[in-house]
Amino acid sequence: MTSDPAAPPPTPRQPAPRPSRRRGRWPLAVVVVWALLLVGLGYLSARRDPPSVREQRSIGQATPVVDRATAQLLVAAGRDVVADIAGRTLDEGCRITPLRSGGVLYSELTLYTSEAGGPALLDRIAGALPGSYGARVRHDADQGTHALRADAGEFVTIRGRVDPPGAVILTVSTGCRPVDVQVADLAVGRPIDEEPMRVLAALGAAGVQSGRTVGVSCPVGSAMFTAHATGRVDGDRPFADALRPLRAGATVVLDTPERFAYRTETRGVVVQRGDDQVRVSVTAACAAG
Repeated sequence: MTSDPAAPPPTPRQPAPRPSRRRGRWPLAVVVVWALLLVGLGYLSARRDPPSVREQRSIGQATPVVDRATAQLLVAAGRDVVADIAGRTLDEGCRITPLRSGGVLYSELTLYTSEAGGPALLDRIAGALPGSYGARVRHDADQGTHALRADAGEFVTIRGRVDPPGAVILTVSTGCRPVDVQVADLAVGRPIDEEPMRVLAALGAAGVQSGRTVGVSCPVGSAMFTAHATGRVDGDRPFADALRPLRAGATVVLDTPERFAYRTETRGVVVQRGDDQVRVSVTAACAAG
């Protein structure tokens, strides 16, 4: 085959334009700046913004909230009940994430009133707590249960229930959080440590053992604290008769074969049977102010 002498000569192929290095650097620079901006915003948020979930606050950060809520419950209950403060308990071993463990801080107290007075006491507490707590009480007549729920803030919850006869158990809980401190009971002056022993001696108890003395801060800056002790008491002599010499001038709040509670101007005393032992608690009230 011969070429057509009239055809124009082929146009030489031009090389493809090379991409500009300057243009290729811009996307990388934008990504780097954007990443630095996100890191900076995250740092500022962690420093300035309040935690938005429970797991961002530690047990140490939540402890003052727990103590404040416990004190609020005591104030809301009023002075005509007898309180028994169980103190703080740290239950470790819960899981914050599958790879991260934590602990739950509890603060529990029991309030004693008349045999049938528990439901009304829950209502009174709910009405006297700060409005921000959003306290509410549910009474289930069919089930015979009565429960209080409230939110003390900072993801700290309050739960209450009636324990017949005549007792209301209240628990303040943090939920599972990082453990960053050793939890100890409130350190206070404790001049009532020996008073549960006097009560057990009046009951003729044997095998007496002293328990913890625990407390919470009062609104006026003092402290309210409870001393505990246990012993073995034979027979079923009524507590009211055995303790008559100790409770002169006192007001009896609850009197059943299993539970006996009375109060004076400065003290509250609870005696109850259980597990072949008698448990005594003596609580010193907050100073008037």
